[in-house]
Amino acid sequence: MKSLKVSLIIIAAMALVLGLSGMSFAFHGGGVAHCDGCHSMHNSADNPISGIANTTLLKGSDNSSTCLNCHDGAGRYHINSAEGTNTNEGGDFYWVSNPYTVVVRGNTVTFGGENAGHSVIAFDYGMTADTTNTQAPGGSYPAGIMACTSCHD
Repeated sequence: MKSLKVSLIIIAAMALVLGLSGMSFAFHGGGVAHCDGCHSMHNSADNPISGIANTTLLKGSDNSSTCLNCHDGAGRYHINSAEGTNTNEGGDFYWVSNPYTVVVRGNTVTFGGENAGHSVIAFDYGMTADTTNTQAPGGSYPAGIMACTSCHD
């Protein structure tokens, strides 16, 4: 009987500890620093805006610049390297922003910029809207508002 009481107390204590522990989330799933990862509370000294101050208190001048504050560079979760070496699933925006030439069946072809894929707008990183394709191919989504958050929101 005594061992049953001890067992029940131990089970109750474990249930209480596990019940109060909650769930842990990744950064983009609402985890630690969720809000101030992208927003600056009134451009405070410990969480400054890196771009032009804006009404939404984003750390960058626009949505995509805010994303690129963390995702610019080389490495696994980065998507905008300085030399086009990112080989992750998201690709590398280097190839969208920088012209490059290749030989295709004996002809030199220049890619990059407006003919290399969707151009997100990230003013802090020199990325502007596509002026050749003013809307998505086969659709009506305007290129002038294309941002990381257009798909990843």
